[in-house]
Amino acid sequence: MRNLFKIKIIVCALAGLSAIASAAENSPSAFIIEQVKKAINHSPEIQRAGADKEAAGWDIDQVKAQRWPQVQLGGTSPLAGSGRKGSIRENMNASNLSLSVNTTLYDWGKTSAQIAGAEYLEAASAYNVSSVNEQIAYSTLTELMNLDRYQKQQTIAKSYVARMNELTRMLEAIIKVDPGRSNELTQARSKLLAAQSAQENIDNALHLSKIKLLRLTGEEMVIPAGLTWGMPRYTAKQLREGLRYHPVLLKARAETNAARAQASAVEASRYPQINWSVSKIAQRDSSGHEGEWATGINLQWKVFSGGAQKAAHQAARARANGSEQQYHQASLDMQHQINDLVQTRDSSRLQAKNYQALAAESEKVSKIFFDQWLKLGKRTLLDVLTAENDHFNHQLTAVNQQYDGEIANVKLMASTAVLLRSLNLAQTK
Repeated sequence: MRNLFKIKIIVCALAGLSAIASAAENSPSAFIIEQVKKAINHSPEIQRAGADKEAAGWDIDQVKAQRWPQVQLGGTSPLAGSGRKGSIRENMNASNLSLSVNTTLYDWGKTSAQIAGAEYLEAASAYNVSSVNEQIAYSTLTELMNLDRYQKQQTIAKSYVARMNELTRMLEAIIKVDPGRSNELTQARSKLLAAQSAQENIDNALHLSKIKLLRLTGEEMVIPAGLTWGMPRYTAKQLREGLRYHPVLLKARAETNAARAQASAVEASRYPQINWSVSKIAQRDSSGHEGEWATGINLQWKVFSGGAQKAAHQAARARANGSEQQYHQASLDMQHQINDLVQTRDSSRLQAKNYQALAAESEKVSKIFFDQWLKLGKRTLLDVLTAENDHFNHQLTAVNQQYDGEIANVKLMASTAVLLRSLNLAQTK
């Protein structure tokens, strides 16, 4: 049953995701793929999920073992100590060794249901491994993008600080000739301090991002200059088509089936269980003869338990129904999340282009204002500083919008379980 269940899921998943795989127009760089591999191999979360899957496999073997004859060996040896002559010999004769073999002949499908439940739980743990892999890949890519974001912002901030330093030095030279313009120097120094504070904030964010990546990959990280991400962009329709094969949904479905199997096992335990029993007691009688082998059919039936079995059955059914509702709720949430993330991704991409154009225009404005201030006296220093600050902020916003869109796209792929497939890492353990 378990193997057929897995084969069916795998075949359907490949069929459902074939359209998605063909939709990828871009190819992620080798650097990105390598870092995600490192994170997956380094992740204790994935190792724990793998251990849970291994434990689930042993749980199946434990339940299957109930089908085999159960052999029990026991013995007793009473203590001598009455003080009578011959008491030691009598107590030795009283010692016995017992052997019993019990085999279940019919249990109304209880063991089969327990095995099926354990197999579904193993399948659920396997889907959990896939889900954790997707999450680790998403966390790693997100932090790589944040690191690249901060590196670019750091370059912008350094340029802005250098520009404020240049203006400040110019005004210091001007003040020596025209002391009446000391208020302009104060304004320039104020903007310089603000620029330095902004750079320190970016430097701190960069440092924190490196720490997170060190935790994820086990190595310190620097993004290569000119790195292109090359992440594919899927439409909402393409992602919804393969959503039913998401490991989170498959895990929920497997847990639902496991709960139903448990309910069946509890129901079967309410009926008589028929066993075949073989036993022998190796105890000598007063004539010195050992006990003989005995075999027969026995019946075990808990006729009355105060309603405990009925309550257990109803509880198992309720858990199965709860798991079914969880599946539907997760599916519904994912569909809404796809729409939200697609909107965020596309909006951020458009905003990034707008702010890039705005940053280019604001650079021209800042140069014009500077020339008008320095050569023509038509602008105040405050105009120049404001234009420079606007240019700086537009550059930062353009970078933020660009990477917000990239991160939303990665989150979209991870949320729909196509991220590892897009990185050609779907089989990574």
